[in-house]
Amino acid sequence: MVTPTQRKKQRSNQPRLTRKNHNKKAKAKLYGNGIVRENWDIHATLTQNYERMGLVVTPNYVTGGKEKINPDPKPETNKNKGEPTEDELEELRKSLGPGEAIVRRDDEGNIIEIIHGKERTFDDILDEDVKAVPAKTEVTRKLEEEASRKDKPRKKLPLSAFELSYMTKLLKKYGPDNFESMSKDMKLNPKLISSAKLKQMYSRMQA
Repeated sequence: MVTPTQRKKQRSNQPRLTRKNHNKKAKAKLYGNGIVRENWDIHATLTQNYERMGLVVTPNYVTGGKEKINPDPKPETNKNKGEPTEDELEELRKSLGPGEAIVRRDDEGNIIEIIHGKERTFDDILDEDVKAVPAKTEVTRKLEEEASRKDKPRKKLPLSAFELSYMTKLLKKYGPDNFESMSKDMKLNPKLISSAKLKQMYSRMQA
């Protein structure tokens, strides 16, 4: 005899778990940017996909070790190189952070100079020349083009008929500059909209 609980299970929209379908995995749905979706490899991990497309998973510092498949070759040191110029030393100082220092030694190991890093001011940061970095991959190039096209001021949402009527009455009494008095008017502003919100609504009227 079928119990009410078993009958309820039969009417359920959930498919019965059988040996045939219990190992089936639902296809992952990809959301977000269309360019990233088109170039996503479902068989690779998130980190592998991002690295292949020239993106980073997180802008924060990565903790833990990370294996390099093709490590960068160490730069060859030239022992016959002459003394660094003043411009080179100044660039070296700029590359160092506050509290960092580099010790210069002669061929015998004696200390010649200690180059200390100096804290950069806000003006120093603004005066720096920003070098244009070419896109590493085709995906990043397309993303940069898409971002440049979208870099336009958004259109303000127009007021509804109710909001327009609401603001018109307040503007007729107080004018376009006295939003503080508008916010305190219990009769014409029964919703007690703040002065900042009323100012925002007025700017939407001008759009």
